[in-house]
Amino acid sequence: KEEIEKYLVFDSEKIAVIHHGIDHKLFRVYSQDEIKDFKKQHNIPDQYLMFVGSIEPRKNLLKLLQAYKGYAESDQKALPLLLVGFKGWKNDKIMQMIHSLSDKVRYLGYLNDQELAYVYNLATIFIYPSLYEGFGIPPLEAMACGTPVITSNVTSIPEVCGEAAMYIDPNDEIDIQ
Repeated sequence: KEEIEKYLVFDSEKIAVIHHGIDHKLFRVYSQDEIKDFKKQHNIPDQYLMFVGSIEPRKNLLKLLQAYKGYAESDQKALPLLLVGFKGWKNDKIMQMIHSLSDKVRYLGYLNDQELAYVYNLATIFIYPSLYEGFGIPPLEAMACGTPVITSNVTSIPEVCGEAAMYIDPNDEIDIQ
């Protein structure tokens, strides 16, 4: 809505926002019994931070990894970081950084929707420092699974998440930490 108002100069009263939906039969809170086999099979830790998105620059994963490195170096009890998503474009530096942090960062790759719902459910915190989103479905999926969300304070994300998320400046490594 904000971009339409900004770039196309429409009267805000004539713009109706219709939010994308998510499948609440799939993205929901599961009992620990329902997901214990998945957790064991994939060696998922008891507590972890989670990121979901394609491994590419606009998702701001390099900045997240740099912030995470600082966090992990300053806190011996730092939660591990699990990354979920397919390999996108221009990701050589990102993949190198993931490899350099492999003692604390684990890349799960692409997961199907059911597996993704389980990983959201098991996560301690979902973090999404994206630089640009047209909508931003992953924070909604995480919230539907009962996972607290930390996300960017830019583009459509605050409009989508409202007061249900904690916001960070995606360009500020310290703020991400």
